[in-house]
Amino acid sequence: MSSIEDVNHLHIPLQELSNATNGFSKENLIAKGGFGKVYNGVSEKHGKIAIKMFYLWPGFGGQRDLEFKSEVVLLSVYKHENIVSLLGFCDEDGQKILVYKYESKDSLDQHLDSPDLTWIQRLQICIDVARGLQYLHDDVEPQRRILHGDVKSSNILLDEKWKAKISDFGLSKMGNANMQSTFLISGACSTIGYIDPDYLHTGHLTQKSDVYSFGVVLFEVMCGRLTRVTKYNDKRGYLTTLVKIHWGRKTLDEIIYADLHKQINKASFLTFSSIAYQCLMSGNERPTIKEVLEQLEKALDNQLVSSGSVDGDHFAAHLRGQSRLLASSSQSSHDPPSQSWNYDVFISYREADIGNKFVEHLYNALLRKEVVTFIDDDTGARAGQSILKAIEESHIIIILFSRNYASSSWCLEELAIIMKHRHERGQIIIPVFYDVEPSEVRSQTGHYGEAFTMHELYNNNNKIESWRQALKKAADLSERHSRAMVDG
Repeated sequence: MSSIEDVNHLHIPLQELSNATNGFSKENLIAKGGFGKVYNGVSEKHGKIAIKMFYLWPGFGGQRDLEFKSEVVLLSVYKHENIVSLLGFCDEDGQKILVYKYESKDSLDQHLDSPDLTWIQRLQICIDVARGLQYLHDDVEPQRRILHGDVKSSNILLDEKWKAKISDFGLSKMGNANMQSTFLISGACSTIGYIDPDYLHTGHLTQKSDVYSFGVVLFEVMCGRLTRVTKYNDKRGYLTTLVKIHWGRKTLDEIIYADLHKQINKASFLTFSSIAYQCLMSGNERPTIKEVLEQLEKALDNQLVSSGSVDGDHFAAHLRGQSRLLASSSQSSHDPPSQSWNYDVFISYREADIGNKFVEHLYNALLRKEVVTFIDDDTGARAGQSILKAIEESHIIIILFSRNYASSSWCLEELAIIMKHRHERGQIIIPVFYDVEPSEVRSQTGHYGEAFTMHELYNNNNKIESWRQALKKAADLSERHSRAMVDG
């Protein structure tokens, strides 16, 4: 691996960082930790940045320098979409500073108890982290691996689209991939509540140490709280203790974050909680991060975005195996006879609400069932006529309704076209409701009412009325089909 001298081109002058943060002002201070302080700022060269400034503690210079150099060298060489992006560093006047791309949603620990963070989003965040860890454990180099050493929710940053990125590599270690126990460390270094008990007792830091810490994070995500809550002096103080008690009693559902109860279906809950608990087991009983990732992806596939409980593969099977049943109930008496289609499925959604991760999982589930799928979104990067042609040539249309779907005039216009083609070509329409109720879509209340108020200021009434009717007709289909698909 490189030395810090090899990355001098990443050095950023201290004055430039001072200018970016208004002289490291209190107004720019966004976090404090055991290592130092974090500021946000705006750089002329790098745009929005986050600056990690190490404390200047007497007697700790050696450890601080080691962590600083380790993180600079590691992040300058190894890059992944789920690992924080290092923009540069500063080593002037005794100051040790790391400069990252600013991630606008801050860290995961700030959102654990947020009712706005849905179960689907939580699953996607966990999958992102698992992918980052898998890269570190298995994919950095053929014969090398990196152990993070301090996996915790405050070290997981979230960008504007809720994509998770692992940060803080000061305690990370690199070793050979064929070594059973990569490092023997005197005085285990990590964070209370997240540290692997085996590592704490033996001093052996392994890949399974990261897996244990990640298991703690998984339960934080599901339970909507930090692993250590100091206000409790009983079993609630440590989440891992609470989890083990409820796991033994088979009452784990009692400690799920309250706002998630109505969202999580049984299959997703069982898959998620089982792999999370396996992470907390001893030594070789723990899964690899690859196995954890596979189960988390399964948990996401198992989670239906509407009010029911269908996994991605089950959903795909319905599209293939039960399309005749759906067609017979959704087609009008004036529908034309059967015809050939270029696509089995067309997916319409608003990317800003749902994100690509969920759609990617749905697409892959359909692909596994050999369902030919065309995906559209509202990003504007579209060739209008080709999209309209794809709608016309798709047998089944899946519409992913989300909270702000109606704020996109393209989504509404596309929906009106879809509903028109349904009657002309006998297509099957399947509405799916992502964090929104069918009644809200049908009656244009809540977020949908606000969206239409906005449209009424700029658009003609005829067009708005066609959108309203399309929404109502599409939402009405859910009464006939969604329950059948859930129970299928």
